[in-house]
Amino acid sequence: MAERIDYLDLAKGFCMCVMMLFHIKGLVGCDLFLGDVLFSSFMLPPFFFISGMLFKENQPFRTFIVNKTNRLLIPFASFYLITAVIIPNVLHDCFGMYFGTVTGWRSLWAFVWPGEYPNQPLWFLWCLFLMSLLFRTVNFCCARWSHRRSDVMIAIVCVCFAGLGVMGDRLFPVDVACVFNTLRNILFFGAGYLAKDLLFNRLNIMNNMQKGVSLLVALCVTLLYGASFVHECLLAESVAFFVCGIAGSVSVIIVSSMIGHMPVVSYIGRYSIMVVLTHGLLIRACAPLSLRLNQLMGPYPTVLVIWVMMILCYMAIIPLMRRLLPHITAQKPVLK
Repeated sequence: MAERIDYLDLAKGFCMCVMMLFHIKGLVGCDLFLGDVLFSSFMLPPFFFISGMLFKENQPFRTFIVNKTNRLLIPFASFYLITAVIIPNVLHDCFGMYFGTVTGWRSLWAFVWPGEYPNQPLWFLWCLFLMSLLFRTVNFCCARWSHRRSDVMIAIVCVCFAGLGVMGDRLFPVDVACVFNTLRNILFFGAGYLAKDLLFNRLNIMNNMQKGVSLLVALCVTLLYGASFVHECLLAESVAFFVCGIAGSVSVIIVSSMIGHMPVVSYIGRYSIMVVLTHGLLIRACAPLSLRLNQLMGPYPTVLVIWVMMILCYMAIIPLMRRLLPHITAQKPVLK
């Protein structure tokens, strides 16, 4: 078992809480101040960035494939079959329940040829699995072709792939098997990989809080400055998206390194895969309650109440999943 890095668990926990908040606000139907900028900066990019920081280039290919299959592909496939194929079809055929999603045989490949399936957040694990394989290939090829300048080549290739992903999203109506999403977000993965030595070394010796706060302020200014270009044109919008994502990722990691550990948030971050696998289902289960609360209190208090309830629910859900479903939640390996 790899040694845990407390502040990275805290960073992932913070991002998972933001992700739940994002999906809850979509359920309730309300907007938050600077919501798109904040969510695009602090929700998904830090996960890809941290994955790049933890990428091991010297790992044997067979070990790499087995690890990624155990940690990403098996949880994705298992929960997709259970929550997006078996349960919805059984409930539809036996009880007439309909989730507004694909049913029948089409549900087996809804994630490849995009269709609506009940547990949409699962796309993240599939996307991260593809991204890991692609970046492994990029890293290997760049190291073989130019050992001295491999980092520069990796950066160039990641920028080119991100550009292809952005253009693909614009030109094609369907993102088959999340390929364009993978290409677009690989820039965050590559940025995390290229910055890992600097971040790990600096954060481990950073005892001067003033340096961290100064860097955090600079990154936040960069984030908001980039966001001001979002509606100008395609190029400016794309550049702003990547600037905000990288700035937000580094900001989250720096703040987390200052704090170190927060019991509930760090716990959620340590078992973030379980939250990714199940929070979409939990939000669906909260839909009747959110509708009632929205009528009584309004949208903003409703979002806050449902958000806190979900976070507290995971204090019971995570131990149960660890005990009952360890092999399909990346807690115990299926492949040796």
